[in-house]
Amino acid sequence: MRAGLSNKRRQTRGAAHEGPTHAATLSAAARNVAPMSAGLPPLEAPASTELEQELARQADLLVTRLTEGRERLTAITELAAALEAQLESDEQTLQQLDSLLGRSPQLPIESLDPRLRGARLREVAVAILVDRSSTTPVHYREWYEWLREAGYAVGGKDPLASFLAQVSRAPNVERVGGPRSGRYQLRTP
Repeated sequence: MRAGLSNKRRQTRGAAHEGPTHAATLSAAARNVAPMSAGLPPLEAPASTELEQELARQADLLVTRLTEGRERLTAITELAAALEAQLESDEQTLQQLDSLLGRSPQLPIESLDPRLRGARLREVAVAILVDRSSTTPVHYREWYEWLREAGYAVGGKDPLASFLAQVSRAPNVERVGGPRSGRYQLRTP
């Protein structure tokens, strides 16, 4: 009996490698197979209720898994962005500390000339105006004195003129009382 099975196997193997009839059979079979991207073979007969229920359950599980996966991806992306922002902030703080300790390869410009100029002058002047007179108009000379009292110096040949030129360009400050009044206040939103 064993010899009979062995002969049948040889015959089957031999037939698999024989000529055009086998190729035609394979070609016809390949036409009936669904593409791999479809995932499931086409159902020629109506699906049974049990099969439909199982397919629906599998689809629901897949939807749940996709939703959870997208939520996790969003959370991880937000976490990575927050971590990146924190690392950038920490790097800047470290550079400032190294600069203050004299360990950085390049000293900041502020350490070469402590006098205020440009955007930094506007920032400090507005901060002082917010602290001293947030809603009341103030003359620029008085405002300049507040800056000096706070320990700041203004750069330029004429520090008072430099101060006036910079504060008049501050976006959150407005002139009040006419073009020659010299009075300024914080711009109201």
